[in-house]
Amino acid sequence: MPKLYTEIMDDVEAYAQDGGIDPSGAAQQVFSTAELDLLMPSALVRISQFKPWQVKTTKSTVADTRDITLTSGDKWRELGIEKLEYAVDKNPPVYRNHSRFGDVISIKIDTRPPAVADIYFFWNKVHLLQKVLTTADTGGTVKTATAVGDVSVVVEALGTLTIEEMTTVAITGDSTVYYVTTTATIVTNEATLSIWPPITQVNAIGAVVTLSLTESTLDMTLEAYLAKWLAAKACISKSTKSYAQVNTAISTIALSVTAIAAVAARITQAIADIASGRTEADKISAILDTAKTELDKIGARLTQATTDVAAGRTEADKIPAIIDLAETAIATVAARVTQALTDIASARTAIALGVTAIAAADTEMALSNAQVDLAVTALATGNALANTIPVGGGAQEYMGQASSDVGTAQGFVLSGQGLLQKSSADFNNSTADLGAASREVDAGMSKIREAQASLEQANTDMGANRTYIDQTVAQLRLAQGYFQEAQGYVMEANTRMANNASYLQSANGELKSGSSKVDEAIVNMRLVGSRLQVSQGGLRYEEWGRRELAQVEAELRAYGGLPQSVRYPRD
Repeated sequence: MPKLYTEIMDDVEAYAQDGGIDPSGAAQQVFSTAELDLLMPSALVRISQFKPWQVKTTKSTVADTRDITLTSGDKWRELGIEKLEYAVDKNPPVYRNHSRFGDVISIKIDTRPPAVADIYFFWNKVHLLQKVLTTADTGGTVKTATAVGDVSVVVEALGTLTIEEMTTVAITGDSTVYYVTTTATIVTNEATLSIWPPITQVNAIGAVVTLSLTESTLDMTLEAYLAKWLAAKACISKSTKSYAQVNTAISTIALSVTAIAAVAARITQAIADIASGRTEADKISAILDTAKTELDKIGARLTQATTDVAAGRTEADKIPAIIDLAETAIATVAARVTQALTDIASARTAIALGVTAIAAADTEMALSNAQVDLAVTALATGNALANTIPVGGGAQEYMGQASSDVGTAQGFVLSGQGLLQKSSADFNNSTADLGAASREVDAGMSKIREAQASLEQANTDMGANRTYIDQTVAQLRLAQGYFQEAQGYVMEANTRMANNASYLQSANGELKSGSSKVDEAIVNMRLVGSRLQVSQGGLRYEEWGRRELAQVEAELRAYGGLPQSVRYPRD
């Protein structure tokens, strides 16, 4: 009984030791179903080249020509035409040779067929071995009546999905077995099937159509050869993966070489970066030395500033004592001024008393003048009466009166004199008070001069202090300038250090990258070793496959042989 596709595939896996019967117990560890499926068409072609599927069909000649055109079905799975039979059904059979140009077959006969007649074609075709019939509904009916020679049939009342190439088509009432030559898709429960051989009879609408999975057209021996040939070919094809591993290994070696070259480049770059970093580091030392020189200058300026501050502080320390002396002198001036004011006030009082006494003396003198005037008048009157004998009084009385008036005047003069003496005493007191006030003022002026001298000394000391402060400020400004210069150098050194760090970091990155490339190269070389080991296994597969393939093909030649040409008569 012919084997199914799956059964032959089981034999293939068994030959290739991949059917799950080895100790590992798992099938398809090496070859997947997809791999074997791809090899099956070429395997069928190769087996068929030694012993093809041979089919006899009837075609028709064309009147007055030796040429017959092949249909697409005729060319389906065609390996060649073994021979032609014309005229048909003779005993013995009349076989003919033929020639071919494209799809046109020319019968090698001397006389052209006079009319349409049957001619038998003996085909060598690739054996059939269908894998699957997708649609689950295998029954349908003829939708459109067929005619003899049709190469397609429309079938309805089908299911869904597709009807694969090689599917067997049986029509009730038609003894010919037909095969689907092109996969057809079922649309709305119907499909147009391209078939071969062409329809041999009329099939009415509604005729039942049955679809079935086509079994192998190989005999048992060929089925075994097919399984062996496919297993051998699969092992050979698998070896290409080994060669691919070798190619991959070569590519991987190239990657390793690239990685190693990259390592060298990275190391070179790292050395360059380190050299640049060293250059920057060398600059840092010189820059820091310059900065140190500037800082040393700052120290000298600060020392001088400290000295100037100390000198200024010494001068400043003198100022409070001097100011205290000035304050004491000024306080003494105030006391002297107060005393002078007191003395002046006393002098004013004395002067006022003297003025009052003088005014009183002046009054007394005026009174004295009046008495003197009276005495003069009395004397004048008495003088007129002298040497006369007055009736009453006489010169003597007037002389007495004058003497009395002079005495009174003298009293007024004495009183005025006393007042003038008192005024003189008051003026003397005033003079004494003014002298005292003058002395107090002189003493105050002396103290003012002392205070002024102290203040001038304080101002001098403050000026000296200010000079020292100015010098200190100048020194500090110089120090600040040196500091700024030192800061600039330090900043430059910092920049250089940052550059150095950057170069070192870059060098570190380059070395890490180089290390990564080394690791990559090591991994690639290990991978190369693994791939080469795998390729060795593949080569053993290939060796077995080629030996087995040579053995199978030798046996096929012995079993069926390649088709041989035979020369038949032309008439």
